[in-house]
Amino acid sequence: MRNFHLYIQQELSAPSDIVIQQDAHHYMKNVLRVKIGQQLILFNGNGFFYHSEIIDIKNKATTVNILSSAKSQNESSLSLHLGQGLSRNQRFDWVVQKATELGVSELTPLFTDNCEVKLNSKQQENKIKHWQKISQSAAEQCHRATLLTINEPLSLEKWLEKIQNAKKTLLHLNPSETKIDNQKIQSYKDKPLALAVGPIAGFTEQEQQQLMEAGGLSWQLGKRIFRTETAPIVAISILQNHIGDFQ
Repeated sequence: MRNFHLYIQQELSAPSDIVIQQDAHHYMKNVLRVKIGQQLILFNGNGFFYHSEIIDIKNKATTVNILSSAKSQNESSLSLHLGQGLSRNQRFDWVVQKATELGVSELTPLFTDNCEVKLNSKQQENKIKHWQKISQSAAEQCHRATLLTINEPLSLEKWLEKIQNAKKTLLHLNPSETKIDNQKIQSYKDKPLALAVGPIAGFTEQEQQQLMEAGGLSWQLGKRIFRTETAPIVAISILQNHIGDFQ
């Protein structure tokens, strides 16, 4: 039987028995169709995996025996906060999923001058819950034991203040700039980074100036202009290749 990796939103400790109910129970019983005696790995986002075994399945609850715990070795050495311009439809969902898989630690949706998305407070709350579910599912798939932190949407100005207060090195994508050479990328090793990516229409000239004044380094990814949902994945992959997971 396959060892499922499952996110459980409750306290976990080893050794112990836990009772899983509601949505998580329904997913295990009716979607995964788990069986008594099946081994699985649970996580709740605290950086540990919990090796477990199903010992009982009832109509409204599944009981699991947590056998042992181990700290995850799967997290990226690259500390990266992605500031991503908001976009419609499934584009932003795709960014959340792939950023999780690529080991990004923090994501802030950005309201920018060219942003086509307007959200009131209730819509923001619902969107964040939606993105968190996408990230949780992606973490299960890629075997992460920590969750991508998804912040409430901010204006570019407010986000830059947050980045500067956290003393992160700022990179921002600009198709009109020159490509950053590999030696320059190597200089960012072991530094907390922030990556700013514009919406579909990109950052305005005024916003590019804001990014530069905040100490940001403009980065051109290559000869072609990528879509807003493709650009961060390319940039993160390059960073991971040179100073993160893939080196």
